[in-house]
Formats: sequence, C-alpha cells, structure tokens
Amino acid sequence: MLISIPFELDFRLRIDNGMEGRMIIAWLFGLVRIPVNMDKQADPKSVKEISRPVKKRKRGNSRKAMAIVRRPGFALWSKRLFGRLLDSIRIYHLYLKLRLGLDDPADTGRLWALAGPVSVLLASIPGANISLAPDFCQAQFSVESEGRVRIYPVQFIIVLLVTWLSPSTWKLFYSRER
Repeated sequence: MLISIPFELDFRLRIDNGMEGRMIIAWLFGLVRIPVNMDKQADPKSVKEISRPVKKRKRGNSRKAMAIVRRPGFALWSKRLFGRLLDSIRIYHLYLKLRLGLDDPADTGRLWALAGPVSVLLASIPGANISLAPDFCQAQFSVESEGRVRIYPVQFIIVLLVTWLSPSTWKLFYSRER
C-alpha cells in the first residue's frame, strides 16, 4: 500500500572539478522530507593512478549483448519500455547539460556515435531541457543539472514486471540467433 504513494525528487547537481549538489526526497505528500547533501571536492593530491594487471577480457558477454541489440524487434521493444517507464514519471522541470570528452578525439567520436542518438531521444521528453555535447579538444566530464520529478513506484514496478514476464521479452532475449 505504501509504494502506491508517489515521491518527489527536487535536485540540483554540478560536477566539474568536484561535485556539489543537493537533493530533497519528499514522500507522503511532503510530510516526510529527506535532504541529501552531495558535496565532494576533488583533491588533486589524493588522486593516484592505480596500476592493475591487464586481464584478458572475455568477449562472450559483449557478443551476446550485441547479438540481442541486433535482433529484429529490439528497437521497438526498447522504445515501448522507455515510453512506459516515462509514463510512471512526471517531470515538472528538468535541465541537464552534459559535456563529455576523452583523451583521444577518435574515442570521443566513437562514444558520441552511441550518445548522439540517445541525446535526440532525451531531447524529446516533455518538460525537459537536455543537452549532450562532445568535447574533442580535451578530456572532460562536466554536468549541470536541476529538476523536480514525481515518481510513481507502483506503476514503475508493474511496468518492469509486465515487461520482464512477457513472452516477447523471453523470446527476444533467450531465443538463439539463426
């Protein structure tokens, strides 16, 4: 019964050299309010490079994932799931500005080949102002975000369960590619 009551997230986040932000989680129509402080400053002296032994990567998992993505019907399935999950979230206001760059401009281009279409989908969300931009000149990760959203947990859980238990999902993920 309690998961049928929606909760609201009111947040502001900025990540550049450090992370600063705040979030307030309100539940029971504002009677329960939980403030969360997300401030962390980057200390350049504490940043150490970690050297790990290079392990041979298994290719099986990425091949399986790519085989699923390439299957006919995956795009339609993921579009429907994304739309149904968005129906369980009410966006009052959402602003997101993300700037991402890697050391090598070619790697940034490969990453942008994946992130570019996602940014177009995210820009079509009503009530949201979302901007994803690549930085080909330097390695960079910066985020500015603020917003207020209401989440209906019971609806979110029902969408995930119905999707997971549907025969089309089992057929998509567990049938063999021929």
